[in-house]
Amino acid sequence: MKSSGRFLIGSWLAGLLLSALQLPSGFAAELSGAARFHKDVEPILTEYCYDCHGDGAKKGGVAFDELKSDKDLLANHDLWWNALNYLRAGLMPPASKPRPTKDEQRLIANWIKTSVFQFNRKIQIRAGDVAAA
Repeated sequence: MKSSGRFLIGSWLAGLLLSALQLPSGFAAELSGAARFHKDVEPILTEYCYDCHGDGAKKGGVAFDELKSDKDLLANHDLWWNALNYLRAGLMPPASKPRPTKDEQRLIANWIKTSVFQFNRKIQIRAGDVAAA
């Protein structure tokens, strides 16, 4: 029993150490997420959203172009959570305005999930995995 307890503590410490060692890659992901925004997402927002939410307009208190740094861009979870929900629900842009294509909507949603919330489909935790540890 004592050796299995040591194994669990050792495994936990090893996991903690590996997590700490991955901080630089998380920082790199932040940079690539911002670069992906500027390359892929921002042009879509400029085309479909900036009439009401950019270039000095702040309808509903939302202005995508007020995010001054890449760090601010990725750190504003409330903004992106709401944007994702409104996009998925078909509420934004309004039906009376031109709307992004399904592929453009998917690109925005995937960017929000992977870059802002750092969701990684490759990492899946199952209840059985936790119980086995």
